[in-house]
Amino acid sequence: MQKEIILNLIEQKFNGNILDIGFFNYGIVYNIIKNTQESYSLEYFHNESKDINIDENFYDSSVLFFSFSEILFRLKRRNLLIKIYEGLKEEGILHIWDINKGFGKTYNNKLKIFLPKGKVKEIIIKDYNIFKNVSKKSTINLLSSKFDIIEEIDEGELYYIKAQKKRRKNNEEIKSSSSRDKF
Repeated sequence: MQKEIILNLIEQKFNGNILDIGFFNYGIVYNIIKNTQESYSLEYFHNESKDINIDENFYDSSVLFFSFSEILFRLKRRNLLIKIYEGLKEEGILHIWDINKGFGKTYNNKLKIFLPKGKVKEIIIKDYNIFKNVSKKSTINLLSSKFDIIEEIDEGELYYIKAQKKRRKNNEEIKSSSSRDKF
């Protein structure tokens, strides 16, 4: 049975150069930015971008808005996080909103999203793959080697994670350890 879930993003803000990675262009990030900043740089990648080329150390923030759970395999989610890590400036911020669904579960709900300036968007999110684990715990495990968790909100069926790129110690250490990383 489908439920309606409310997500209040009226006060949400992003700063600087923003990388929005999504499988569906809901226009959520764009609507937040255009209503809260006078000047901004927003780049959007979607599922048709098979090989995402992200400029290194360019973005202040990256946003995954109900898109992380669209990636079927954990390895592909890990690889995407590595690309995001490389694209973020030192101390850059990653925002993730997604469904909290573990193995053996399905998801089918309507989200009502409140945005700045009285805008409201409604989207339906469905995931019937019982073999996919896209829980908050799984996401935090993927993030832990490259990001520090600043904030996490668990609303039961949805979660939000705000993570900051970990500082690099020095370029040599990064190059020598990149092949061994178990992200």
